[in-house]
Formats: sequence, C-alpha cells, structure tokens
Amino acid sequence: DDKVLKIIDREYDLMSQNLWLKPGTNYTGFNALPAGFYNADTERFENLLGQTLYWSTENESNRFYRVFSLFYGCNAVAEESKEALNGLSVRCVKNQIYDRDGNELND
Repeated sequence: DDKVLKIIDREYDLMSQNLWLKPGTNYTGFNALPAGFYNADTERFENLLGQTLYWSTENESNRFYRVFSLFYGCNAVAEESKEALNGLSVRCVKNQIYDRDGNELND
C-alpha cells in the first residue's frame, strides 16, 4: 500500500472524469467514482459527490481499520483509520504496481 502512495502523486489520476465536484483525469484507469461514506455516528450518508473511501484489509484493532480516501480538492491519497461500523466502498485490486511508463514495480 505504501508504494501506491509514492507512485500516485495526484489523486486526480485515480478519479473518474465525471460525477465528482471537481473531476479527475483517470490517468491510471482506476476510475474511482465518488461515493461518500455512511457515518455511523450521525446515521447519515456524507459527502456523496466529493469523496470516496476504501477499506483496506489491515485492521488496527478489533474495531478500527486502515482506509484510503480520495477527496476532491486534495492532491494526495489520504490514509486514515475508521471504525468498522461506518459504511465505506470496497474495491478489489490486483497486487501489481506500475509506474507512469507502464513498467512493473513489484518486488
């Protein structure tokens, strides 16, 4: 996961070219769509057109998991911790990493 953050210098490269408050370039072909998240504390869906968060498989405790966030207006993929009661997006990705020239960077 750390390699992804080093390779993607702008989150806009992951974001789709439509539906976002500020569209991305989708340079990587990942085509992340805005989905917001369900906030269990407020019992509301939030930021539906301006953010998407993805669960990772890494749990930090029995209740908290590491997540990756794309947020319009930000220039980086954010890492944070969210309680498992919240509702976030899921995206299955193959563990292959490439640079901008298409060269594989896996160890």
